Amino acid sequence: IPFCGRFRWSHLPGSDTSTKQPAIVEHSVCSLSPVSIGEPCSVGAALIVSTVSFQHSPGGSARPLESFVRYHLRKGFARILLVIDDASDSAALGAARMFPSSRVIVKLRSDALYEEQRVLCASFAKLEPLTKVDVSARQMLDAELAMSLAPDLGCSWVVCLDSDELFFTRQ
Repeated sequence: IPFCGRFRWSHLPGSDTSTKQPAIVEHSVCSLSPVSIGEPCSVGAALIVSTVSFQHSPGGSARPLESFVRYHLRKGFARILLVIDDASDSAALGAARMFPSSRVIVKLRSDALYEEQRVLCASFAKLEPLTKVDVSARQMLDAELAMSLAPDLGCSWVVCLDSDELFFTRQ
């Protein structure tokens, strides 16, 4: 998907520019479809996609998933797409159902999901043979699916996170 990006770099205040890495102080990335190159990009809502499995978690608990979702919704993410690797994962399903379905979208790993990915994901033919044994292949397809769904969900950013990771900002 073509995109337009704008970044402004600077060194952190008080840093020695010869030894310190630059920091991004302003950034914006968006699809080229609503804007032309040279026009400012608007920053839109963000979607998180996460491939999850709590089938073998200690005590069968998905409390970390609850915390993950709650934290990121409070941080301001518009939507969270959870792809649950096993339809019988009642802990993950229970945690996801604690949140409004308008904000937390649940997809179950199933033939229906694979069909949706086959239609929407350009890399499906290459990755599908690996999905039974390689979680990273499933994650790549899930990320590609999220990128396809994001515009219809009103999101112009997609962030891929594991459920044990968080998107941290000082605000």
